[in-house]
Amino acid sequence: MLFNKLFLVDLTFSHINGAGFWIYKEYFNLTIGRTFMVTITSFIGFAGMLIINLFI
Repeated sequence: MLFNKLFLVDLTFSHINGAGFWIYKEYFNLTIGRTFMVTITSFIGFAGMLIINLFI
């Protein structure tokens, strides 16, 4: 679980040329498109967390 969270953080702050993108893709046997979806979901989750943090 920790491994998954660390790479989601790396995907959030990285891009397709980052090693975390390719390691995550190969480790979980995902397609490039599916890995992009994980990256986009990470961005949305991070943005949502920041918005919620403004109100708490």
